[in-house]
Amino acid sequence: MELLNSLRVLGKKILKDDVYEKVKIEKALNKSLIQLRIIKNKSASENISGTENVRELFLEALNLYIEGTGDFVAFLKDNNKDHISEGLFKAEEADDILASIEELILRNKERFSDISVS
Repeated sequence: MELLNSLRVLGKKILKDDVYEKVKIEKALNKSLIQLRIIKNKSASENISGTENVRELFLEALNLYIEGTGDFVAFLKDNNKDHISEGLFKAEEADDILASIEELILRNKERFSDISVS
């Protein structure tokens, strides 16, 4: 996912002390947090029968992305580099969940296309 890649690049720069525009980075991270929360709120309010498990996994992934991005913001406030590894771990977990959801959807799509009548 794009967010995971962005966090990886930022994390590498932070760990090399190659970050200079902390205010600009914090604004971008906060903007990402707002967007993630909007997506989460919209997703949590939608109820489509038969999709409860997928929605729960999706919400879990969003929560992990929110927490991981929040860890990066926390680093910018206290310079504790442990936040970077924690944030990346959560973002990678989120990405794994999203990949699993995508795989599940593709498998189900194939299954339904196999049984469809032309």
